[in-house]
Amino acid sequence: MTAPGSVHADQHRISIWSHVVKEFGGLTEEQHRKARETVKVAIAVYCSQVDSGASAEWDPSDEAALRTLGLSWALRRWPLDPLLDLLDKVEEQAAATLTRAVHGKPELIARRLRSLTETGNRLTRELLLGYQEARGARATKLHPTAVELLHGRPAPAATGAIALAYAVLAYRTTAPTGHTVDSHPVGPLSDDVLSALCPAGGYLLVPATDGVSAMRHCAELHKQLPSPSWAGVCWAPTEQLPQARAEAVDVVASALAFGRAPGCYRLSDVLVEYAVLAQPAVVSPTVSIIEPVANSPQMLATLQALLAADGNRTKAAADLEIHRSTLDYRLQRIEDVTGQDPTSTRGLQVLGTALTAREAAVDVAPASATDSAG
Repeated sequence: MTAPGSVHADQHRISIWSHVVKEFGGLTEEQHRKARETVKVAIAVYCSQVDSGASAEWDPSDEAALRTLGLSWALRRWPLDPLLDLLDKVEEQAAATLTRAVHGKPELIARRLRSLTETGNRLTRELLLGYQEARGARATKLHPTAVELLHGRPAPAATGAIALAYAVLAYRTTAPTGHTVDSHPVGPLSDDVLSALCPAGGYLLVPATDGVSAMRHCAELHKQLPSPSWAGVCWAPTEQLPQARAEAVDVVASALAFGRAPGCYRLSDVLVEYAVLAQPAVVSPTVSIIEPVANSPQMLATLQALLAADGNRTKAAADLEIHRSTLDYRLQRIEDVTGQDPTSTRGLQVLGTALTAREAAVDVAPASATDSAG
């Protein structure tokens, strides 16, 4: 995922957000959240270009994020015009930021503005490609039953037995694809798993009796997907598969937009990001808990190591290459400044949630820009 490369890039991002966030009026709450994810990706790409002085080096996950967001928008039958208008605003503000950054050099400004325009065209193209996927425009390997069930229509008459419930696994890959899905086949699949695939991703319908077994099966299937791949999973009764499809795509979009590592995710895995996007003010008390830790590189590294070690202090100390007593001293400092005991299950959970919320909130928009959104 493209990330700000310097303090300047971060300042540019804040400046662009503070203007664009005012343009979100007229969107529903759900549209607002998805639009913020899309604009976040676009701003990151533009800011990388403004800061580096060269055409943006596109991270494949940026393309994947935009296509998945376009698909998510299409699955809800929302018109794409408001989202395209927002991307135009982002480009407009990126151009203004660039002009200020290279003030007094008209030839350089003209050349780099042309490059920004090319970037804007590419952002729009990737979003449109994803939007078209909802109509199967780019699908190359479809099981007729999967298509009908995902659209909430009766399965073809010749179809065999239909399960009472399925896990919908939606995935997006940045693996080289060529022009056909056969260049990176998914498989082998059992006969009861239905698929609808396109070159950059697709869906697997996995029969499952409950959400727990659904996630277990999908985690195994994720290992068979092209690498790297981001997968979203939602289990539902067969008659609710269109809604499950939309949720699974949302999960993939959030995982990509927030720079999550390739993996298999459920909605519960990205709930903090969802909360930040939908209601930023709601999570601000949680974010404030972690600020003293986030402002101390040593405490932050210590907490991150403990979280990565699932609370195992011996492992965390080894990973940090420090003595266990040193780790315990740092953890006591974390408790002193946050009021949460990181050595307890509850305390570590609260601190982990607060850290994730802070990262999501900072990544989406600075507090001042969020507040100005009303």
